[in-house]
Amino acid sequence: MSSASTPKRTTLFLGATGGVGFAALRRSLAANHTCIALCRTPSKLASAFSSSSCSESTLPANLHLVEGNAHDADILTRCLRFTPPSDHHDTSSSLLPGAAAANAHTHAVDTVIFSIGALPTLTGMSDPHVCEKGMTALLAAIRRVQVQEEEDNKIRLVAVSSTGISAHVRDVPLLFLPLYKVLLRTPHRDKMAMERLVMGSGGGGGVDGGVEWTIVRGSLYTSGPATEGLVREGMEDPVSGAVEGGTPIGYTISREDVGKWVFENVVEGGKRWVGKAAVITY
Repeated sequence: MSSASTPKRTTLFLGATGGVGFAALRRSLAANHTCIALCRTPSKLASAFSSSSCSESTLPANLHLVEGNAHDADILTRCLRFTPPSDHHDTSSSLLPGAAAANAHTHAVDTVIFSIGALPTLTGMSDPHVCEKGMTALLAAIRRVQVQEEEDNKIRLVAVSSTGISAHVRDVPLLFLPLYKVLLRTPHRDKMAMERLVMGSGGGGGVDGGVEWTIVRGSLYTSGPATEGLVREGMEDPVSGAVEGGTPIGYTISREDVGKWVFENVVEGGKRWVGKAAVITY
């Protein structure tokens, strides 16, 4: 979808080792966008590249790996301010903290793709508030950067959520309601808390007027490949409850297709989905 006329963007990925984030990351890199990936264990992302079907034998030059926790507002602030380095592999020179960043030619990233989530364990979820805590830290970091940013640069924020979250419409099959209401209750509460933070108090596509957000609600995620022509989409205004074109109800969608949709419709798309929740399924 990328072309010579497509402006190149800088995107921060939180949750890049997961299926949705990794799918969007690969496509962004292939389109020659600058990508920053914050990972607790960067080697996991490097392993994902080596084990995927990517032709890259080494990490792409336009990928900048940063080790850290997505719940740390300080490291997120560093990642949100980017300095084009002379050596693309030297992330220490491209992500500068505090006063160093203020004295360098930095700019805020264009887009943040937030797709972190907890892992299931024998006793429940590894962190039942992982999304809520991560979004709280991210929004705090964004506000810090906006205070420092002289230009009126609104960051695009994509928050990957789930169907079964809407307060206005039913977007899951009746057969799946017990699964969503019982087995997925804890992660969905976390997603709902995250969505409330994203929507903020002002609504209308902004958090404190400085973030252009989109919530992406996929149906039950699978490990399947990307497809062509199978994805159905619906648009909801999660603040007002208005729905455009009806709400598609489906059972599953692959993480690969969700990442592909995010790349095509947000990273390289226009502003149609700003301030909206996208419901996507097969």
